[in-house]
Amino acid sequence: MSEPKGLIARKLAHDVGKYVSRAARNLPKSGPIPGVLVDMLFRDVLGTSPDGLTPSQQFESFVRVLGIEDPRIDDVRARFSRIAALERELSGGTELVVRSIAADALAIEQALSSLAKDLA
Repeated sequence: MSEPKGLIARKLAHDVGKYVSRAARNLPKSGPIPGVLVDMLFRDVLGTSPDGLTPSQQFESFVRVLGIEDPRIDDVRARFSRIAALERELSGGTELVVRSIAADALAIEQALSSLAKDLA
């Protein structure tokens, strides 16, 4: 028996959304961003979990199991693509790139939380 879509969506929001936005929630509103937070953001959005998957790969796994189409899924996929494209620049730590990636991470969390709420 497969899990209900609401449960899968809640796991997606937690296992991907919550963790991808962890450092992004802690960035200062303005001014310099401490290097430790830049490193943490890098790990949160591009690192691998204990099972060896990146957040983007985890997202795609959940989406396959969820088996629905929704504009929020398309939005999250586009944001992960944009983050991946900025990966090389993130390692340089420019404030504009870091804040852009953080904004995408927060939007991913919001979209996945919204989806989970709607499917509950």
